[in-house]
Amino acid sequence: EGIAATGDLLVAPVPLIGGDQSYVEEWIGTFDRLRALGATTYLPGHGAVQKGDAQLLLYRDFLLSVVEQTRAAMAKGLTAEEAAGAVDVASYRDRMAGDSPVLRMLFANWGRVPAVTALYRVRDEAQTPKP
Repeated sequence: EGIAATGDLLVAPVPLIGGDQSYVEEWIGTFDRLRALGATTYLPGHGAVQKGDAQLLLYRDFLLSVVEQTRAAMAKGLTAEEAAGAVDVASYRDRMAGDSPVLRMLFANWGRVPAVTALYRVRDEAQTPKP
């Protein structure tokens, strides 16, 4: 039928990322695999039904930008908190949240900072010796 139910992988209109349980880099590939299914309609875990893949691509591109900027921050030795302040996703916030104070607040709480935090968590987990 060309319909994909995405659960919380795809949400609209703003991201829903949890710093302590999300895998931002893996999601990018998952978005690409989801898009390859050829769906024309997406049922997100939160938000309105999405016709076409514009929201999926916007969310994926947001994550790509966060990953690229966070990797650069890590290479400079920034802490997660410093990196969260340095990562610039204002253009994505504007496209996803528009002028809505509520959506901008949701973007701030569930977008940039938890995405950066999740990337640092995954890096730290990979560097921690297993008992």
